[in-house]
Amino acid sequence: MDREEYNWYGAMLEYLGQEPGRRFMRQLATLDPVFHKGHTLIAQLLAAGEFSLAIVYPHRVESMKKQVLRSSGFLRQNRSLRRWAR
Repeated sequence: MDREEYNWYGAMLEYLGQEPGRRFMRQLATLDPVFHKGHTLIAQLLAAGEFSLAIVYPHRVESMKKQVLRSSGFLRQNRSLRRWAR
């Protein structure tokens, strides 16, 4: 989780309501989340298998997956994925 997720925190309180949102955040805190600075770094760590779950921008994860597929040569062997990875 990014150290500066103020917007996400505020949005969750607004979406869930003040007290349920705070209760959710307290429960989340019991899971001892790991904090890093930067969504790109967090997405890279998630892609590398450092975490099983992370709050990231989905488009970053998708572009990283495509980049790995392109650089690995996997797409040359699997025609059905070539269109998806453009």
